[in-house]
Amino acid sequence: LFDRRLRANFSAFYSDYKGLQVRTFVNGVDNYQNAGKARIWGLEGEFQAAPFRGLTLDANVGYTNFKYQQFLSGGVDIADIINVTYIPKWTARFGGKYVLAEMSNGASFYVSTDNRYRSGLPLNTLPTGSAALDAIAYQKRYILSDARIGVSSLPVGRTEINISGWVKNIFDTDRATFGPTVINQVIVPDMGRTYGIDLSFKF
Repeated sequence: LFDRRLRANFSAFYSDYKGLQVRTFVNGVDNYQNAGKARIWGLEGEFQAAPFRGLTLDANVGYTNFKYQQFLSGGVDIADIINVTYIPKWTARFGGKYVLAEMSNGASFYVSTDNRYRSGLPLNTLPTGSAALDAIAYQKRYILSDARIGVSSLPVGRTEINISGWVKNIFDTDRATFGPTVINQVIVPDMGRTYGIDLSFKF
């Protein structure tokens, strides 16, 4: 599209699961239960753009609808109260990279960014029975942003070096990767803001 400066792909999916196994914590014990039946469908879109020389942009957005049709616990179907964990309904990503014009020595400066969105979702498969604990065991929607700036193909003597500085989770966003109910409600956080320098040599 637009003289090959824009590319777009779209897809859809649908699946029926039978004999689906789900990890749960019951009375502090780690279990794998045969959940029974589930249905999942969704839509995805991917986009790439190069509006002008040196700049590339890419993005994607996805929607997932997951529903338990049967979830047996002790012979009782509790599909109507069970939580869908670790599968956000909405995901999105936007990234970009700008490379400055190549210098006379062949090196190039660049800057890039990557941003990811996840909608909110519960961390416990089974409701705790406490509204306060269920609120704690819920990951709110969030955005993670990373950035990098560097120089590539910089000649130094008979070698070339690539060097860049980066920051991950720029805004130090809090989010959890795991939230089991054991004796108390446990929340396992993911990494906060990190930064560093990458250096590589090409001989």
